[in-house]
Amino acid sequence: MNTDIEERKGIGPRWGLVGAVVSAVGASICCVGPLLLPYIIPYAFAGENGRSTAMRQVTLSVQNITCDACAVTVKKSLTRLDGVKDAKVTANPPLAVVTYDPARIPVERLVEATTRAGFPSRIVPEGGKLGNRNRCGHDKQ
Repeated sequence: MNTDIEERKGIGPRWGLVGAVVSAVGASICCVGPLLLPYIIPYAFAGENGRSTAMRQVTLSVQNITCDACAVTVKKSLTRLDGVKDAKVTANPPLAVVTYDPARIPVERLVEATTRAGFPSRIVPEGGKLGNRNRCGHDKQ
């Protein structure tokens, strides 16, 4: 009678070994896994040579952006670079806020990428002051 119930549930003698293995693996992951986490976590967020990498953000003042299509072109030129996580580009004001990994790409390459796409840019110093330039990046008269 007991085997009749096991066959209806889909668990019979053939699942006994598989069930035992799954249970053993599950228990070892449950019990041993948390003990290994302090040793695994530092390497999960490490870059090359085990150095941890922190993403940075830089703001670029971009010239020649006249519309949203220009902003999309600038964004594509930045996000195609290896090491760039995200780029938010606006037409008014013509700025690009880029999140990147400095261990993989120097900030100068971001400026080069926008310039090659036809939109010269420069790094806005922290604090957001554009100096003697107006919002569109042209020199004030």
